[in-house]
Amino acid sequence: MLYKEINEKEFIYEFERYDRLDNFTEKALLHIYDELNNLENDVKLDVISICCDYSEYTLEEAKYQYSETISFNNSLNNESFIKKLKEFTTVIKIDGTNRIVLENF
Repeated sequence: MLYKEINEKEFIYEFERYDRLDNFTEKALLHIYDELNNLENDVKLDVISICCDYSEYTLEEAKYQYSETISFNNSLNNESFIKKLKEFTTVIKIDGTNRIVLENF
């Protein structure tokens, strides 16, 4: 099997090529790239799989989406909410925004 290393720009291009740029903001894609690139094992790029495995939310959207799945107090501040989410899944904070990427669970 052949492998090719790709950079951030090529990673984003693959989402464009598969018409999947609506799934994530560019900042989110850059953070997903970093997350996958930092894994110990090589990762086969599968855009559709990434779109199924990860979702991007604002913190408010995530609180609404997971309010019944995980038990948390709605008055939790954002950092406490993120800490609670990390008990269940991978959480990627998107710097400079109120957005996160979650590995779906």
